[in-house]
Amino acid sequence: MTKPWRERYKVHPAAEAFPMMSDEELNKLAEDIKANGLKVHLTFDEDHLLMDGRNRLAAMEIAGCELHSWQWNVYRGDDPVSHIISLNAHRRHLTKEQMVDSIVAACKHRLANNGEMTKTHVKGKRGSVKDVLKAAVVADAERRGISKRTAERGLAKVEGRQKKKRDPLSAEQLERKARVKAYIEERKAKQDAAELQKYDRQVADLLDAIKAYEKAGTVALTATSKFAPEAKRFTIRRLRAMQRLTDKLISALAAKPIPDDIALLPDGELGPPRHAAYRFQ
Repeated sequence: MTKPWRERYKVHPAAEAFPMMSDEELNKLAEDIKANGLKVHLTFDEDHLLMDGRNRLAAMEIAGCELHSWQWNVYRGDDPVSHIISLNAHRRHLTKEQMVDSIVAACKHRLANNGEMTKTHVKGKRGSVKDVLKAAVVADAERRGISKRTAERGLAKVEGRQKKKRDPLSAEQLERKARVKAYIEERKAKQDAAELQKYDRQVADLLDAIKAYEKAGTVALTATSKFAPEAKRFTIRRLRAMQRLTDKLISALAAKPIPDDIALLPDGELGPPRHAAYRFQ
């Protein structure tokens, strides 16, 4: 009985970093290989480690086909890890996160074999550390159209440096949080009250000015015949300016609904706020 392909062939660690096909995909590939033969040859390195072809070997095992010597090639380059990443990046339908996970595992293997898995200070500055693995992962990812941020996030996930979920708040922390919230609400209420008092003062000042104008106008009506010509011209100019201002004020008031706290006099004119104790003579 023929041994399973996993027992007959050793897989390159960088190749193992990439996920296998699903059972459904393997079965479809097995049917294709059984009907049409193996179209893409496998790749081994000089140490006879399988670099590319795990899924094809699994599909051939399902189909009951044997691997012949003319169906595989030997890679003789100097960077097998980059070669493995490139083959899988172009052929497999992997998400960016899956690709980053695989790149991290492959780069770890490459740097460990080359003795480069160390951190060195840059320019002798204290606390300035160059992470060789991070630089390798980011460089490989960017060559394949993956952003630096996605690569760094994937590296953090693999190394277990993700943000931990916060523990539930204790009773003391909940009480402190409630006190802070109550303090903020109290301050907001005081600010609203101060704003309301300011609004009340402005309304009162305006109503006082209107009443003073009415009194002055009543007095002036009885003495218009005694005005000097120059005084008449000056008074007319001032009254016209006040009339323009009055028209603007009426337009502004008419464009907004009358607040509930403003009383309406019997003839429809505005009166003082109900909640304010204004004194009118």
